[in-house]
Amino acid sequence: MKTIFLILMLILFNVLFTFAEESKLDNLLNELKKAKGNERVDMLNRISEILMIDNPVKARPYIDEALLLSGFSNYYKGEGKALLNLGVTEAILGNNDKAESAFNKALNLYQTQDDKYGIIAAKNNLGHLNSIMGEYKEALVLLTQAYEQSKKYGYKEQLSAASHNLGNLYDDINDYNKAIEYLSISSQLSKQLKNYSDLALSLNSIGVIYNNIRDNNKALSYYYNALNYIDTNDNISTSELIFNNLAVVFSEQGDHKKALEYYLKSLRLAERIHKPLSIAVSYSNIGDEYIKIADMKKAKFYIDMAIYQLKNLDSPSDLAYAYAVRGSYYMDNHNYKNAEADLSVSLKMYEELGSLRDEKEVLSLLSESYIMSNNRSLASKSFQEFRKVNDKLLFEERSSSLLIENAKIEAMAEIERLNIDLTFEKERTIRLSLILFSILTFIALSITFFFVAKKMNRELNVKTAELNTLKENSKFLNESFAKDIKEQMFQLGYYIIDSDKNPHYQMMKKSYDNIAHSINDTLLKFNTYA
Repeated sequence: MKTIFLILMLILFNVLFTFAEESKLDNLLNELKKAKGNERVDMLNRISEILMIDNPVKARPYIDEALLLSGFSNYYKGEGKALLNLGVTEAILGNNDKAESAFNKALNLYQTQDDKYGIIAAKNNLGHLNSIMGEYKEALVLLTQAYEQSKKYGYKEQLSAASHNLGNLYDDINDYNKAIEYLSISSQLSKQLKNYSDLALSLNSIGVIYNNIRDNNKALSYYYNALNYIDTNDNISTSELIFNNLAVVFSEQGDHKKALEYYLKSLRLAERIHKPLSIAVSYSNIGDEYIKIADMKKAKFYIDMAIYQLKNLDSPSDLAYAYAVRGSYYMDNHNYKNAEADLSVSLKMYEELGSLRDEKEVLSLLSESYIMSNNRSLASKSFQEFRKVNDKLLFEERSSSLLIENAKIEAMAEIERLNIDLTFEKERTIRLSLILFSILTFIALSITFFFVAKKMNRELNVKTAELNTLKENSKFLNESFAKDIKEQMFQLGYYIIDSDKNPHYQMMKKSYDNIAHSINDTLLKFNTYA
């Protein structure tokens, strides 16, 4: 019945952010006084990150200003970061609906800008929140997408966060092997990145799993290893968490003095960072340990303090636990009337919360108290109620197991469908790209052919014009040549005829005839080609 609700919340949300020293916060606050524009938005977001884990209420004004300024300047990166910080802050305060709204706004903003890193960060946070709310299918789909996309794009910080979140998710659904597998991946990545705060958280989460499966030696080993990587003064919330978990293990082992030592350490850290709920829960746990070592005076003091504070806080499960612890205290002091009164209050609160496991434990104590006070009728009635609750619990656990398995199957089917859709979209994009490329290639070739054809046609026209000119010149040359030759040949012919008494007349006539035939043949051939 150890209540560590707030601490588990911190496990789930703390993974994306690192703690800073107070001096760093002071420096940022001083620099903020003169910062303007987008630089101021970034600085407001860094201040919010430092404050929101240990003091979410104090972080809120810085987040609001970052949202306002980034909206005015259309600085989407600053706005997206502020929305993520807002979601984490609301989740730590227990306002899951507001946290979900903020994470969805961040996701939509990053998707509009096609900011892959931002999309993954938003899915990481949103999947984380779904896991806390018990929406395992949605959580598994979102976190698996964040994991695969981080691996694809080489975003080691987001891959570490997704691994951590998946580890916690598988722990919630009792798949411890997968939980350890993913948390080990996260711890290795955090070590590579020298992000020792996140490394400590991953090691702590592995320790929690080993504690759940009752391997306390390994649990202690991981808790102590986690402490080796952090400074208690700089990582207060993480240290508080680990001290509390160490106390749980020692209490289960029966080493109540050691358990007290670590519960008190956890309390001192909770007081340093002013966490009323965490302080009150520590009081309950410390009171329970004092009962076990029979220091009843101190036990009563711490339990009464727990109930007093929890009455003013909105945490009915923790208040119900405190009443159950005080009922146990009264039983050990044989004050069965007061024991039964406190246990009845606790039982009623657990019934309203629908917490069957806690109802069962309180009914067991009530039955024992009635037996010790010789109230057999109420003892029998409580025992019968105990059996009914036990049967309901067994049925609920079986149903829950089936629902979890169905959620895993549905999530895997959804992831497969999304992968198929993504593959189809990629293939469609490739096909469209090929079609577009073919069209552009055809257009380019057509344009090239057009200009080449145009150039060739122009060159052909030039050649045709040149050829026509050549023909004209040739014709003119032919006509001129024919005319001149004819005149010369006529004169030569007349001369030969007049020389008929010349002893060489026959030879001259024969030569004339041969030359005349040759010239005539040449002119005929020229006219044919021209």
